[in-house]
Amino acid sequence: MQKSSEASKDEKSSGVAGRLFQLCITRFEKKDHILINCNSVSCARLDYCNSLLYGSSARNLDRLQKVQNQLARVVLQLPWSASATDARRQLHWLPVTQRIVFKIATITYRPRQSGHPAYLCSELEDYRPTRNSRSASAPLLNRPHVNNVFSSRAFSVSAPTVWNSL
Repeated sequence: MQKSSEASKDEKSSGVAGRLFQLCITRFEKKDHILINCNSVSCARLDYCNSLLYGSSARNLDRLQKVQNQLARVVLQLPWSASATDARRQLHWLPVTQRIVFKIATITYRPRQSGHPAYLCSELEDYRPTRNSRSASAPLLNRPHVNNVFSSRAFSVSAPTVWNSL
């Protein structure tokens, strides 16, 4: 019973990848154009609001990773048995969890450097240590205390967590 549910999950993820690939093929005829546009369409679909997945369950992230693996194989037109890690490396794609962290770090960097947009700057607060130490000059952010897991997924908490871990 477990094996059939695993097979159906793989079919679902390959179905999403296949539909994205068909969308790309219908618009372009040359192979180079197909690969470039499939890469951009799949990255855009995969990256859309992925920073909201920070702190999500491993099961959900694993499902998204399977879709990304299938997309990499489809974009490069590799067989199902080909290594997804090598395919992602060839496309210069990060794994899903690293993409999420990268996006949060990127979103955090802009308000830290430019002060814009104001609504994100208001969510970020510089860390001010109570005592002098060598790390006092480090560009750290203050992480607010939260009481539950759901609150820890908010930008005001996840951004300082990711930023301070760099």
